[in-house]
Amino acid sequence: MSLAITSMRTMLRPSVTTRTHLLYPLNTVTPIARRTIIYTDGFNENAKSTDELSQGDIKNLKTAFQRLAGTLNPELYHLPESMLLQAFTHKSFRHGMFPYNERMAVYGQNLYKYYTTLEIAGSNSSHPSAVGGRNVSILATANAKKLTNGRTLVYSFLSKNECIDGIRWEPAQNISLENAKASPRSSGLYEVGAQTVFALIGLIALRHGSARAGEFIKDRILSSDQSIASPRKS
Repeated sequence: MSLAITSMRTMLRPSVTTRTHLLYPLNTVTPIARRTIIYTDGFNENAKSTDELSQGDIKNLKTAFQRLAGTLNPELYHLPESMLLQAFTHKSFRHGMFPYNERMAVYGQNLYKYYTTLEIAGSNSSHPSAVGGRNVSILATANAKKLTNGRTLVYSFLSKNECIDGIRWEPAQNISLENAKASPRSSGLYEVGAQTVFALIGLIALRHGSARAGEFIKDRILSSDQSIASPRKS
C-alpha cells in the first residue's frame, strides 16, 4: 500500500511548535497514523499555556519547584511558567501532544555528570595514583559511579521534597497514578522523576548559565544526601 505524507504546522504556545505528519493510504481522506515532533524554538515567559491548567495547578507547580530550589533565595534559580511546565511534563503525558522534557533532560544529565565529576575528583590529592594533583582513580569506585549516574540521587531529591505529584505523565503499566509511587521502578516513575530533575538542570543552564546550574547540582542535589555525596573520602 502506498502512503502519501502531508504535514501541518501548529502553534502550541508562542515559541513552541509542532510538526505533525499524517500518513494516508493513497486516494483516501482518512489518516492511518500520526507522528508529532515538538520543536523548541526558544522560550517566552509571557506565553499562555494551552493545556487547561488551573491557576491552582500553576501555583502548586511553582511551589514544588521552590522546594527544590530552596527557600533562602528562590530567585537564584527562577524559571518562568512555560519552562516549569515543560520540565514537569513527560512525553507519556497525553501521547506527547504538549512540550515535554526529553531533550532538556539529556542536556541536564550531561551537565550533572560533568559537575558531579568535578566535585568528586576536583580537590587536591597526594594519592599515589593522582594525575595532575587530582585523584581521578576514585571515579572508578562503585560509590562514584552511582553518584555520576545520578538517577537514584535525583529521584530521592525529588521525592524528599514532595514534588512527585507535580509531574505530568502516564504510568508504563496499567496502574493508577496513586499506586505508581508504591512501585516507582516497575511503573516508570523512577525514570520519569529522574528525567524531570535533569530537565530542570538543563533549563536552569539555559536561563541562568551553566555555572548556575552547577551550583544547583552541588548546593541542592549533592548536598541532599551526604551518605552518597562524599565519595572522595572513599
